[in-house]
Amino acid sequence: MTGPAVKAETGLVELPAPFWAGKPKVREKLEDRDILVSVRTESGRLDEAASRLVMSGVGWVKRAPGDVFEMAKSFEKLPQVSEHFREVKFDAKTSRLFVISQALGYQARMLFQVQLLEQEKRIRFHVIEGHFLGLRGEIEMANVLDGKKKPRANLTEMSVLMAHEARELPVPKFLIGFALEIVSKNVAQKMRRFFETGALEK
Repeated sequence: MTGPAVKAETGLVELPAPFWAGKPKVREKLEDRDILVSVRTESGRLDEAASRLVMSGVGWVKRAPGDVFEMAKSFEKLPQVSEHFREVKFDAKTSRLFVISQALGYQARMLFQVQLLEQEKRIRFHVIEGHFLGLRGEIEMANVLDGKKKPRANLTEMSVLMAHEARELPVPKFLIGFALEIVSKNVAQKMRRFFETGALEK
């Protein structure tokens, strides 16, 4: 089943603050190889009549940030990383990424404008066509610091922050929350395996 494409309100959607920042207990979970994911809705900030969908997640990868960044740019390998990516096409000339994703019988088609920030080890993106029109997000590959504030060797904190706001969210209500968190965590685990080992599903 394919949901309706919904136009976002005019304006710039603000990205959520990282829920894990500065929390020692969260760091302990990351040390234990946990992947932490949050999917929630809240009142709109651009429009009081709208809903805001906030998705975020974080995990540690046993590989250097530069290596993870290079592998993360291999967008067209995503269908081989996880079955939730049905089709992926990237146009390097325009930095546009077309994605068909699927979860629990719901399918979304999206065209992203992508910005690759080599120095910052960040990938920024926003949806310019299709479902979740107006969604903004970024993926960051950051150093994990030790007690002396020095980067730990071959260890990356990989995080994702995304936000979408619309009067009608283009996703079934049953997916928002726990169901989408489970799907997101499953995808993240497979992506981490790919970054660490190069293993693909197909």
